[in-house]
Amino acid sequence: MDRDARIAKEQEFAKFLRDLAREESNDKSRRLNRAVALGAGRDALFLSQLEGVAAKLAKKIARAPQGYSLESKQSVHPVERDLTLNLGDLHFGANLDGREVPTAYGPHEEARRLAAVVLQTAEYKEQYRKETTLLINILGDIIQNCIHDPRDGTPLAQQVMAATDYLVQAITFLASRFPKVVVRTTPGNHGRNKARHEKKAIHQKWDAIENMIYHSVQLATKHLPNVVVEWFRTPYYTYQSFDNHVFVTHGDTVFNAGNPGSSINIGRIETKINQINATRKDRERFNLFIVGHVHVSSLTQLNNGATVMTNPALIPGDAFTVSLGMLKTACGQHLFESVEGHPVGDFRVITVDENTDKDRSLEKIIRPFTL
Repeated sequence: MDRDARIAKEQEFAKFLRDLAREESNDKSRRLNRAVALGAGRDALFLSQLEGVAAKLAKKIARAPQGYSLESKQSVHPVERDLTLNLGDLHFGANLDGREVPTAYGPHEEARRLAAVVLQTAEYKEQYRKETTLLINILGDIIQNCIHDPRDGTPLAQQVMAATDYLVQAITFLASRFPKVVVRTTPGNHGRNKARHEKKAIHQKWDAIENMIYHSVQLATKHLPNVVVEWFRTPYYTYQSFDNHVFVTHGDTVFNAGNPGSSINIGRIETKINQINATRKDRERFNLFIVGHVHVSSLTQLNNGATVMTNPALIPGDAFTVSLGMLKTACGQHLFESVEGHPVGDFRVITVDENTDKDRSLEKIIRPFTL
């Protein structure tokens, strides 16, 4: 074959490869566009279904319990204290089989544990109730999702419905006991949309299943005049309680306190706090940081003047924690008071355990979710 013929053949072969690559690229683009369109359609349908659930829940609780939530005109009292309830790592819908893990955790157990937390909050220092605002931090991981196994827990739709129902019941009950209830929310790693964030959610973490739940809770409680429910696009949120500045996130990103159930790295936490506060004026620096994720209760006063709170979990040990050799877990949630000059005054760990799980009377406060 002469030189010109060889060059022509090589050019023809090169063109064939370019055409093949272009065709494959077009196929990938079509597949990607189709996948994005299907994903967007599923998300839109999911959100529509959630709004339908929220509307039904709103009708169920239209007649709220007697108390503050039904008073159209409340007498004005100066707020002298904030009472804060942290709700995180609830893992509703986990449906733990007691034959596989040390403690069973189904609809009755999760409802009773949440009810015990809600009841203790409602009964906390009732003599100061008129001067107290209740703040609720929902720290994420409120559903189990299918993170470690595609068959983990109840069907995802059922987990979402249960979480929405439980949170609406809890907020409605507490709204009848406090003059004002402010609920702030953030998603966790278990609440992420795995179709988009297969592993860790970095970009637009707010695009999460749990934010759909929070939106539904917001819709279902909007008729309660003394309740405000908020969600945020940032993977954290901040607020001010008197002169105290508070930073809240789940703890898997932004402000990583450690590994669930195994370690809390104080040195790394202090370095991260210094980094965050370096951008703020002295009087606006965060002096309280609240996270979940680690499933361990701790309250730590650091040398830089900040206080760090890691919230425990409501759920007992699941298959993942058992795989790490942790057969027993201390469960509960945090409740604490804040006043001028003190971000954390009186502090309580509301503990729940197998004895809580056996108390049927708690279902008068929170009903177990069933389909």
